[in-house]
Amino acid sequence: MILRAGVAVFLSLMAVSTPAAVEPPVRPEVPSTVVRAYLSALLDGNYADTYDYLSSRQRNGMSRRDWVDHLRRRDIKPRSEVLFLRVDPAIVRGEEATVVISLHLKTSEGKKVSRETYDLVREEGQWRIDGIKVFGVPAEQ
Repeated sequence: MILRAGVAVFLSLMAVSTPAAVEPPVRPEVPSTVVRAYLSALLDGNYADTYDYLSSRQRNGMSRRDWVDHLRRRDIKPRSEVLFLRVDPAIVRGEEATVVISLHLKTSEGKKVSRETYDLVREEGQWRIDGIKVFGVPAEQ
């Protein structure tokens, strides 16, 4: 009888303190997912969205508008046909990570092949791109 009363009290306390809908735990973003999302936004021409994936150091005091203008001035061609994209698994070292990608695009100027290295840092619990190195080869006609 005492055991049943204890269980009843425990269950009633749980009902009061437990929210009606339990949210599933949010899966933390992995560095390679951030790089894929950045590339997707970049290749789709959604330059403003790419800003959200940058670290504060990579933004270097630029506003979102300045970043968009920066990308427009560079040789970034949206809507290029992706012939091949490989995003390697991240190499994670504590709060830093590196992701290497291989990318082949078909552009109006020909085929563009590059290998890119993305350095990421964790800021406010999220992975953000902190540096990008592009190792390209001349376009093929």
